[in-house]
Amino acid sequence: MPIATISVDFHFVRSGGHQFQCANPNDSFYAPEYVAQILDLSNDYFADPYPNQLSPAPIIALTDTRFRIELAGNPSNPCDAIFLHDVEPTTFSLEQPDPALAKDETQMLDPNGAGVVWLNGAVMRNAVTAISTRSEWFTNYGGLVMVYGSDFVDNRRAVEFMKYGKKNKSYFTYVDVYKSDNPPSEVNKGVSIWGCHGIKFSDTHFNKIGTYGILGIDFSAEVENCSFKEGTGLSYGFNTQSTMPNVSKSETIIKNCQFEKLRYGVYANSTPNMIYPLTIKDGCRFSEGSGTASWGIRIAGESNFQIIENFFNDHTFSVHAVSTWNINNLIKCNYFESFIQRGINAANNNSNLAIPGNYFLNPSGLEIAVAGTAGQQGIIASHQGSSAKEAGNCFDNSISAISAPPSSAAFFRYYVHNLTNNPVPCKKPTNNQFDGGTNNYTLLPASQPHIPEDCEEQLATPPFGESDLNIARQTTAVKKAAWLANPQSEQASWEYYQATKWQEYVLHNLVRNACEADSLEYAEYLLLGENTNTAQRWVVGMRTQRSNVSGAQTLLNSMTDENQDDVWFKNIMAVNFAIAQSVSPANYQLTTQQEARLQAIANTHHSLMQGYACALLSFCKGYICTDDGLLQELGITIQEQDQKKPERQEDAIRVFPNPSSGQWTLECPRFKGETLHLEMLNLAGKKIMTRKFMNIGSLSFKEELPEGIYFLRLYHKGAAFYASKLVLTN
Repeated sequence: MPIATISVDFHFVRSGGHQFQCANPNDSFYAPEYVAQILDLSNDYFADPYPNQLSPAPIIALTDTRFRIELAGNPSNPCDAIFLHDVEPTTFSLEQPDPALAKDETQMLDPNGAGVVWLNGAVMRNAVTAISTRSEWFTNYGGLVMVYGSDFVDNRRAVEFMKYGKKNKSYFTYVDVYKSDNPPSEVNKGVSIWGCHGIKFSDTHFNKIGTYGILGIDFSAEVENCSFKEGTGLSYGFNTQSTMPNVSKSETIIKNCQFEKLRYGVYANSTPNMIYPLTIKDGCRFSEGSGTASWGIRIAGESNFQIIENFFNDHTFSVHAVSTWNINNLIKCNYFESFIQRGINAANNNSNLAIPGNYFLNPSGLEIAVAGTAGQQGIIASHQGSSAKEAGNCFDNSISAISAPPSSAAFFRYYVHNLTNNPVPCKKPTNNQFDGGTNNYTLLPASQPHIPEDCEEQLATPPFGESDLNIARQTTAVKKAAWLANPQSEQASWEYYQATKWQEYVLHNLVRNACEADSLEYAEYLLLGENTNTAQRWVVGMRTQRSNVSGAQTLLNSMTDENQDDVWFKNIMAVNFAIAQSVSPANYQLTTQQEARLQAIANTHHSLMQGYACALLSFCKGYICTDDGLLQELGITIQEQDQKKPERQEDAIRVFPNPSSGQWTLECPRFKGETLHLEMLNLAGKKIMTRKFMNIGSLSFKEELPEGIYFLRLYHKGAAFYASKLVLTN
């Protein structure tokens, strides 16, 4: 085996294994109780630019390096393997380094930039969290993680990504995350992500991971040729949750992946972006659900999604869409086999959901079910197919093909080729208004059949301009007026439906182009031109995401309350605003009133807002929402790492008032009567004040500094033991 090294930008410290300072359950502070060792190397190097501090330096691990966390103490409290040096998520201008540069150990990394971990042929084993972009001393995140041909074995969690406002260039290629036959402790989690966009997973496999493979809040990712298999209990392959509209800056794509023996293959509480869809396509396989009930895909709350050309086998619900609202969502050209209760279950308001070209085989339950709850009708797109092209679903049992009872489903039209002249038997559902049946839809003729090539069909995307959008809006207004004047006219209904779909298509293309050009104000202008609460909600989310909370609040205050969901959206955004403006967003604590409101929304399954409420409860409390109500399971729980650490004395240290107008007090019960050293840094990491003082328990400071965010660090005998963010206002 060749000599491997660990190199960084600073100086080298030769050692036979570097001691990380980890939480010792028998001590009130940190002690080097556990040792992270580099195995099988004839020469071991580790760089530590900040001796005696918690956060190690940026690390580059070269080919054939093997990492193992040796447990010198209680195996239920092992050390976290690697913490990354990081950057402020939204205010730093620095990007993560280009991956090619980051892997070149001859190149210096920016000392104020994101830290780097590169694993190539590595094994990470037996850690609480093997790699984390969390900072212990700052509330800034953003480390770059590059993993190739490596294994994560028996870690409670493989990797933790914390919020980073720019595109995250981290990637995982040819990676295995799994539990061995005899793990030293529970192996619950794969990769958790908070507020990161664009992380890539390819040929990455999660096997026998207890709770989730990939789970995150307010994020987007590209996942291709990956597998998620054999979870236990309340297990998720891919779990995405969004706390407000438009929290991500790119599309989430899941392609050609396998989901096997899980309770939920893909689980979404509102998709991350109303412009970029959550896309699940190109042969994903969902098979052998686990537990008494299982879901291939479950999407709840306001969402934008496309589910195209996938395979589903042996679930209670293959696809379950709940109150996803009126975006042009699509379930197209999938194969559903041997499902127990529902192939496609459209519950409550999914008012523009189109369901064409799917095949159903050997069902034990209903193939397509449309229904509502609590007075909310089940709604899908009013036209399934068109007079030019049939809907084209091929059913196993025409009688049980589509369930849409008049008591709980809104009326819709379903188009069939050769409707009255020997249609393909599997493509003509029965027991509807056309044949005198009971279900609340009718059949209409289509001139063309649905063919396999239609599964690949994409709408043309010409270079739209704002004038095209204005024309589309005018056309929609005209077609709507014609339909309202003659609501019984099938032609008027169809033309209005087509006009609304085209308007949305043009709008989404223009807004997407504006976002990709970083013209976010123009994107907002386009959306606000819709003059709907839906579009205004999306702008509120966009403004909050880019830290324009005052602008988001102003727009929110101007919105009229047309229904209960509008009121609840304001409740949801009040929590999001409080989190965004808090000193430590990752540790935000819900008030009793906030938690009660969010639980009420989350448990109202016909609410479009349930997904956002569930995501906030998961973020702040660790709750997971199910169709049976809230379960207090381990969700993303951004605070979970801190909550598992023993209580420490420095937790009682206070800096107040915070925010401050310039005069503030430090209250420190530790090391009374001893000399302490205080540092104050600005957002660029530059020291702007240092102070040595005898600690008498409380000390007041008055600094004339520009308004902004600053960081405080306290040292005792050269070792940092406390950090905090301080906000100064004029």
